Amino acid sequence: MEVITEGKVKTVYQGDDADRVIIEYHDKVTAGNGEMVDHPLGKGSLCCSISSIIFEKLSKELIPTHYINMVGAN
Repeated sequence: MEVITEGKVKTVYQGDDADRVIIEYHDKVTAGNGEMVDHPLGKGSLCCSISSIIFEKLSKELIPTHYINMVGAN
């Protein structure tokens, strides 16, 4: 997959369709403007699950979002 952009805690990849992207959450936290870094196991998966739950609740309330579905744990 082609990387579109990479940040401190997420990487955005080009999806199979030109209108879609895949977001991967990483097991990483930073503090102090990047001065301190840690990699707590499961952090990326937790953030991905939380985002998925929020977007699904918004959809149930008929609030349009860009979300399609969750693919994998991260």
